[in-house]
Amino acid sequence: MRTLFFLCMLLSSTGLFAEQIKFDIQGKVKEPNGSKYAYLYSKGDKDLFMKVPLINGSFKFSSAVDLEKKLLRWGLIFLDARGDIKVEDIEKNLRNKTWVPGGTPKLKVIILEDVDLNILKEQEMNYLTISGKGQLNKQVKELDGNGNAKQLKLAEFIKKYPDSPVGLDYLKSVPKYLKVLPIEKIKEVFGNTPQAMLAMLSPRLRNSAEGKSIRADIEKFQKK
Repeated sequence: MRTLFFLCMLLSSTGLFAEQIKFDIQGKVKEPNGSKYAYLYSKGDKDLFMKVPLINGSFKFSSAVDLEKKLLRWGLIFLDARGDIKVEDIEKNLRNKTWVPGGTPKLKVIILEDVDLNILKEQEMNYLTISGKGQLNKQVKELDGNGNAKQLKLAEFIKKYPDSPVGLDYLKSVPKYLKVLPIEKIKEVFGNTPQAMLAMLSPRLRNSAEGKSIRADIEKFQKK
């Protein structure tokens, strides 16, 4: 289910008000093991694609990106020895499921924001730690669980962070389960019903275009 969340978020992020953000993504790799470049790719109406060299095991992506009327923008980060990887190569690997966001160890799904990443090895991107900046990415890590840490159910997360767009983003994929699962099973998996979780969000998020879309999806799938 985590992989489904990641795929949905990578290919079609949710949105609200801001038009553009600036971000600095800094990373330190303890064991590069031959990697010479860091890549960043974000799918959108206008794709974002960046490549920077690893210098003494460190890299930095600094840019501004159009949110395309969205609140969050997601991307992929990976390291490689090659310096000639193109967008077409990335999209082919994703399309063929050679690379699975959230499942392939060399890939890290990330929200574009100011964030500091500590990476042990280039083939263990999913196990990186976030130090200092990176509030939204820390919330994603908390929601998904980490190692032996107890994983929060979505309802617990929304209760804890009612104004977080991360919870809104995850909630977007839940209403469709009304079509295939009984309510009790949905409550067992997510901690509550889609209707209850939507009500737990802040008024700002509930009244956003995304909140209204979730409400419409709930009504649609309930009728099926």
